[in-house]
Amino acid sequence: MANVLLPPLIKKHFDAHLGLVTAGYVTAMAAGTVLPPFIATPVSDAAGWRISLGVWVLTGAVALVSALALARRQRAGQPARRETTAPVPPPSRARSRAVWGLAVLFSVASLNVYTVFAWLPHYLTDRIGSSADDTGRLLSLYAFAGVPSGVLVPLLVPRLRSGTVPILLSAAAFVTGSLGLLIAPSLWPALWVGCTGLGTALIPLTLIMINLRTATPEQSVATSGFVQGVGYGVGALGPLAFGALHSLTGSWTASLVMLACSASPAPLAALWLRAPMPRPARSTRRRGVAVSLESSSDRWST
Repeated sequence: MANVLLPPLIKKHFDAHLGLVTAGYVTAMAAGTVLPPFIATPVSDAAGWRISLGVWVLTGAVALVSALALARRQRAGQPARRETTAPVPPPSRARSRAVWGLAVLFSVASLNVYTVFAWLPHYLTDRIGSSADDTGRLLSLYAFAGVPSGVLVPLLVPRLRSGTVPILLSAAAFVTGSLGLLIAPSLWPALWVGCTGLGTALIPLTLIMINLRTATPEQSVATSGFVQGVGYGVGALGPLAFGALHSLTGSWTASLVMLACSASPAPLAALWLRAPMPRPARSTRRRGVAVSLESSSDRWST
C-alpha cells in the first residue's frame, strides 16, 4: 500500500524535485531491505526468533509517527501547494501503451524480487551448502546492489530522451544473474547475486516514470495503482511458479530458466515507452499560488 501511495505523494508535494526525492525514497527503501537478512540469524541465535522477528515492529512505529505528522499538518490547514491548471483526465489505462509498458516493467521487477527473496537462501543451501549466516549475507548483498540504482536512476532518467538503455541493462542483469546461478553457483555466488540485484533498477525506473508521465497527483494515483496492482499480482506468482517447477522436475534448472526468461518482456516495454521523456515540471509562485510552466497535456505518450 505504501509503495502505491508514495509516488503520488511525491508528485503532490515535490513536483519540481521528482528525481531527487524519488532517489531518496528508493534509496531508503533499499537500505531498509539490506539490514533484515543480514542481522536476522545473529539476533535469532542470541535472543531467539521472537525477538528477531518482533524487533521490526519498531520500524512500523517510526513510519506511523511520520504518517500521523503529515495528517496533522494537513488538518491544520497547511496542505501541499496545488497547480492552478485544471486536472487532465488520464487516458484509459487499458489502452495506453505507455501505462502498460510501466506495468510490464514493474511486473518483471516484482516477480524477480519476490522469487529471489523467497528461494535464494534455500537454493544456495541446497546447491552449494551455504550456512544460514552466508545466505543471509548474500541476500543482503542482493538488496544492497539496488542501492546505487536507487540513487542514480531517478536522477538520470529525467535527463534522458527515453528509458530504453536502463531498461535493457536491467533486464540483462536479471538474465545474467539467473543464468550464472544456474551454471556456476559455487564459482562466484556473490557476483551472480549482485548481478541479479542490479536488475532491481527497474523498480526506481518505474516509480520515477509514473510521475514523469502524469500531469497531476490524481493521474499519478490512478497510474500508480494500476501499474503496481498489475505488478504485484504478477510478482505474487513468481515464488509459486519457481517452487512448483522445482517440485515437478526435482531440479533447479527449469526454475532458474523460468526466472531468466521472465525478463524477456522488458524490451517490449521499452518499445512502448520509447517516446522522448517529458521534462520534469517547473513551477513558480505568483502571489502565493503555484503556477505550472508546462502544459499538462504533453505529459502523456501513447
